[in-house]
Formats: sequence, C-alpha cells, structure tokens
Amino acid sequence: MWNVLLKAGTILSFGLAIKQIVDEYVNDVNSNRVYTSHQAARFLNMDRAEVVRLLRSGKIKGKLVKGNYWIPGSSILEYLRES
Repeated sequence: MWNVLLKAGTILSFGLAIKQIVDEYVNDVNSNRVYTSHQAARFLNMDRAEVVRLLRSGKIKGKLVKGNYWIPGSSILEYLRES
C-alpha cells in the first residue's frame, strides 16, 4: 500500500515539475491563473522590484502570501492593456 502511494506521489511531483518548466517557456498570460512576481516580471519585461513597486502602488492587483506576491493573470493583462 505504501509503495503505491509513494509511486503516485513521485509521478505527481514529476508532472508538476514538467508543468512548471513548460510554464517558464510559454509567453501567454492566462487570465484564470495566478502568477508569482517573478513570472509577472517576465511577462511585463521588467525587474521583479519594479513589479513589487507596481503592486504596492496599486497599479497591479495582487496578494502578499507568506512573503510572496501572487498576481492574478487578469491583473497582468489589465495592466498591459492600460500601458
């Protein structure tokens, strides 16, 4: 039983790792996803520090969760449309 659970966990971890790698190379922002400030910086072609400044000023909507900003894709798309 434990062996099956271990194998299932390994497969899920591997699948998530592949998804993260693919997401790094996809340049489309999905309005239904949530992105880190690093990912948003890549989409917006700016430094992460600039994204954090935009978040703090309210120009981009996001939440600070356990020290990391999480930004809805819709907020990134809205910022791109306005700028």
